[in-house]
Amino acid sequence: LDITQEHEKDILIERLAYIDEVTEIANRNKLMDAGQEIYDTCHLLDYSYWIIVLDIDRFHIINDTCGYKNGNYVLKNFAHILYKFVTPGGLAARVSGDNFALILKDYGDNELPIRTVRSIQEEFAQLAVDELASINLNCSAGYSRMPDDGSSFLDVMEHAEFALKSSTGNQGVICAYEPSMHDS
Repeated sequence: LDITQEHEKDILIERLAYIDEVTEIANRNKLMDAGQEIYDTCHLLDYSYWIIVLDIDRFHIINDTCGYKNGNYVLKNFAHILYKFVTPGGLAARVSGDNFALILKDYGDNELPIRTVRSIQEEFAQLAVDELASINLNCSAGYSRMPDDGSSFLDVMEHAEFALKSSTGNQGVICAYEPSMHDS
């Protein structure tokens, strides 16, 4: 029995299950598994994390006008920008299409999600060169805190997504989840 081949096969299966092919960062499966573990740990150790859900504004225009090769370039580079901001115990992941998530440790700074997204936006805008020069590269974000903003990781993440969708369609918006958002 060749253990090396079995081990390589296991690594490939794990990679296919948990790594996004285009961006080479964690995918939704990994996000959901790791996110629930982080959520559970927050309860046990009495600390918190932020979950920020980001969407590349008008991404379909990039694919339509600049082609899928450039679209993939944008996705990959956006993912690498996000990865720079991961805090200890956190994670960056591609959720789907042009949607990403970032989990950041909460050090008691309520402005951390806003500052982080603004830094991401500034760095992302700098990718608008060559064939992308005519495109305004920007992203919008919604965020929530775990475990405070939900009864599970999925719940907290859905609240961050709800905050993102509540941003009234403007570009570059950063919106915190508030339970009162469900009243409208």
